[in-house]
Amino acid sequence: MVRALDCPRSGVAMENTLDRLSNWQIAVAALYALRGATSRQEGEEVALKCFEIAPRRFGWRSYPQLEPARVALRDAKKEKHGAFVTGDDASGWLLTREGLSWCESSLDGLIEGNGDRGWSALRAPEVRALRHIGRHRLFSEWQSGGRDIALYEVADALRFTADAPAAAVRHRLEELVGASRIAGANDMEEFLEWLRLEVAS
Repeated sequence: MVRALDCPRSGVAMENTLDRLSNWQIAVAALYALRGATSRQEGEEVALKCFEIAPRRFGWRSYPQLEPARVALRDAKKEKHGAFVTGDDASGWLLTREGLSWCESSLDGLIEGNGDRGWSALRAPEVRALRHIGRHRLFSEWQSGGRDIALYEVADALRFTADAPAAAVRHRLEELVGASRIAGANDMEEFLEWLRLEVAS
């Protein structure tokens, strides 16, 4: 949800501030507003939120357009901007650590999103998933120094079947890294990042 600033002409002030953002920054802000730090969001949902934030740039007359948001998300994924998002149209879009940091520092008071921190800021399925992983033997083994692990073990920790596709495992790990970051669970975030790197190699 877009929120007005607390000033007499808040709507104008907010609009002027948002007008200064580039399209890729608005796409990142839209993803943030959709809780894209902890769960992948469909491109269509991001396009609708972009249209809500900046209708003249992301719509045609009174109708939202998907293509400007797709282009903006792809731009936000490029290294030249710091890779603020990850994903694609097929798998959905997710904020990276850099994207979340930028949103928290640049959008304070303008866009509601994942601004709350701590376990209470997470949805119940995210909390259950993180707690389950915290009780899994791989977490204990990692705390004791770690070892080489197989993809099927990571899939098991995520409650996937042993033959789950590597891409699905990586996507879920990325979501849970974001959730642990929001929760402030630093050890869990480090562990999940380690798992993500192990699966990627």
